[in-house]
Amino acid sequence: LERLIMQAPSFFAILKGTEHRYELVNTKYQDLFPHVSLIGKTVAEALPEIAEQGFIEVLDNVYQTGKTFEAKEIIVKLSTAKGKLEDNYLTFIFQPLFDEHKQTIGILVAGFNVTDKYQMKKKLQELGIAVDE
Repeated sequence: LERLIMQAPSFFAILKGTEHRYELVNTKYQDLFPHVSLIGKTVAEALPEIAEQGFIEVLDNVYQTGKTFEAKEIIVKLSTAKGKLEDNYLTFIFQPLFDEHKQTIGILVAGFNVTDKYQMKKKLQELGIAVDE
């Protein structure tokens, strides 16, 4: 499973515990945050801009309820190395991970950065070209 995650064409991360501590990130996920060391840190510690956008509450809900959260082409502001926030459009899922007793132990994050696709779709729509979803 780890090898699959590390070689996947989409971004993946595994967060463990109620604090959502990074246990595993693949290259595509790390590429979203190239200036930040993630492993061993909580999402809130490593990515305060993510916490400020309400994603910790979403992760908490997934952890507490055991219900998956899915998002399609939502805007997420990500910090650059210089601290500037840039708009990114992401399609992703927060999937709870369970132990053998069906207790939530973590969250699998999987998705795609669809910023380029989203921007191209908007440009085509501005030109009056119909775009299928």
